[in-house]
Amino acid sequence: MGNWWDRVWFWVTVGLGGLAFLTILAFLLPVLFFLALPFVFLGVLWWLLESWNRLTRKERSYDETGARYTEATIISKETVPPSLSQGKENGQDTQSST
Repeated sequence: MGNWWDRVWFWVTVGLGGLAFLTILAFLLPVLFFLALPFVFLGVLWWLLESWNRLTRKERSYDETGARYTEATIISKETVPPSLSQGKENGQDTQSST
């Protein structure tokens, strides 16, 4: 073990290091909090808007089989040619057994 001055110097540096850490933390946490707060606020607003839209939607959300419509299924149902939706490909029946 060193002399008494080494022990004093050790505890002074530990104390100053801890004080510096707490000081930086005290300034950094509010800054990070206020930087993140607008994004949290926007996320809550977006969630509320989507919930409101889901509750007040006029069009059907489910098809005749009970499957939930998504944007992809709505687009795919709108863009499929009638011949393909009836089981025909290039004007030929694909469901007949040959």
